[in-house]
Amino acid sequence: MHSTNNLTHGVFATSAPAIASDTPFLTTALSVELGWNNVAIALSFILFDTFVSGVLKIGVGSSLLISAIRCMIQLTVVATILQQVFAAEDQLVIAGITGGCLSV
Repeated sequence: MHSTNNLTHGVFATSAPAIASDTPFLTTALSVELGWNNVAIALSFILFDTFVSGVLKIGVGSSLLISAIRCMIQLTVVATILQQVFAAEDQLVIAGITGGCLSV
């Protein structure tokens, strides 16, 4: 009896298109830049939630602010490290940066 492979023949072979490097989704997803206005919008949501927490006496406002500040600091450190990694052209420099970050 002859069996067919569904991955190369039949329905599955034509159902998923191949992803090309010139796909508009991929190029627009990689070219998005976040600015300080995006940070201000996010901060306004945090401040609004803190205000609602205070009005409703939920008690999570201060921990929410501390978490938001901590998140901003961590993301700033990670962004700084990633900028160095992406700017480096030597494989040994990239390995050194990665090894240094993993040792912390």
